[in-house]
Amino acid sequence: LGDSLFNKGACWRCHAVGGAGTPRGPSLLEGPWIQSSGKFEEIVAIIIRGVPAEAIKDKSRQFPMNPRGGPMNLTDERARAVAAYVWSISRRKA
Repeated sequence: LGDSLFNKGACWRCHAVGGAGTPRGPSLLEGPWIQSSGKFEEIVAIIIRGVPAEAIKDKSRQFPMNPRGGPMNLTDERARAVAAYVWSISRRKA
């Protein structure tokens, strides 16, 4: 579910299909993590609350991250599914 939501919803627009990153949003495949330490519950919290422009730590990123996937308006359950996907791809070894 998380894979489908991420890659067919709004997430891929900034983080790319598969989470490799774009100029709009960082890679989620490897660290260091910019907005958190990369723990599962922190990923859930970021998806739910978003990242407002003033809180973006990497100032080369121009766009804020909308809460709950913006137009996706993710439920808590779906936010956790996306977080599980992001957590899993960040731990894959090439």
